[in-house]
Amino acid sequence: MLEWLLFLAPHPANMPRKFFRKISPTPETFRRHKHLQFLGDALHVACLWHINRRTAAKGVAIGLFVMWLPLPFHVLMTATLAVILRANLPIALITVFINNPLTMGPMFYLDYWLADICWADIFIPSSSKPACTGWFMACLTFGNHC
Repeated sequence: MLEWLLFLAPHPANMPRKFFRKISPTPETFRRHKHLQFLGDALHVACLWHINRRTAAKGVAIGLFVMWLPLPFHVLMTATLAVILRANLPIALITVFINNPLTMGPMFYLDYWLADICWADIFIPSSSKPACTGWFMACLTFGNHC
């Protein structure tokens, strides 16, 4: 009578862990990468490659944190933090690539806009707050107003 509900049960091929394991690069790929050689034997630690809720959450947190830093070399910072904090390295590296040169400007503008909405009335009363987005747009277009 309830056999039609069986198709709703998770099939092992549809599990997220197996999906990520299939698309993730192997540990050997990272060990042979020339820019990650400075990490040495630290890449052989098993917790960097196992996918569970702790290491995956740490990997996503590290990737999202480093993604918002306006500094170069995101991949090296992410790999170093993942090794130090024993997070999942592939998930951290995949997460950091949400940000790229095309999305960085809109992300920082959205960040400024949201902070203006959330914090502006606390520090500057709305009646005396000037419209001050011109300097920000000039900075985004590399104007001389910064």
